[in-house]
Amino acid sequence: MYQASENADVVIGSRYTKGGSLDKDWPVWRKMLSSFGNNYARTILGVHMKDLTGAFRIWKRPVVETFPWDRIRSNGYVFQVETAFLTERLGFKVVEVPIYFAERKYGQSKMNLRIQMEAAFRVWQLRAMYRDL
Repeated sequence: MYQASENADVVIGSRYTKGGSLDKDWPVWRKMLSSFGNNYARTILGVHMKDLTGAFRIWKRPVVETFPWDRIRSNGYVFQVETAFLTERLGFKVVEVPIYFAERKYGQSKMNLRIQMEAAFRVWQLRAMYRDL
């Protein structure tokens, strides 16, 4: 990922780009939810990145300094979507590199119905919130 950052403003470790993968032990429902969520957000927002919800990223400082932090309202998974959307919207170069996403060994997922609903509705709000960019 670090090498890729030489030619990009943001590098995303992607489960869904060619060569990326998910742990074989991930439950089917989780794979489906993740895939659907990424496709849903990409379609609504018109974003070209394949993995909007992953948090494994390298950001160059100018990108982070350009973000309108006072306007960002998302938390959790949707925060990843919002920052990915802003990155493209602001014209920064993004490169996705394949990663293997392993099943967690400790702890539990924080994904719940409230987070899913926030994500489903927030992507529509993002289009309107950043129409001026």
